[in-house]
Amino acid sequence: MQTQTTVAEQGIPLQIDDLTVAYHERPVLWDVDLAVPAGKLMAIIGPNGAGKSTLIKAALGLVPIASGSVRVFGKPYAESRLRVGYVRSARPPTGTSRPAPSMW
Repeated sequence: MQTQTTVAEQGIPLQIDDLTVAYHERPVLWDVDLAVPAGKLMAIIGPNGAGKSTLIKAALGLVPIASGSVRVFGKPYAESRLRVGYVRSARPPTGTSRPAPSMW
């Protein structure tokens, strides 16, 4: 008989420890710690260029991590990736004021 595990038993949904991300050997995020508890809604806010998108991309493995760790439900992202969805923001094509197609 299969038993269901609770979110608490599976680990914290998102745990980031001592994360550093660098582009061309220049750190753009450093010493980031974040724990998102189960059942909580959270937002990442800040000015343009503060590293919000870079943080999310690093957590998803879309940009390389220079140091630190990211865990999703207690496991490395690569082992939990089927439990995560990501929709990047669309930008309008250069030189237009129309919204970008939703299927980029």
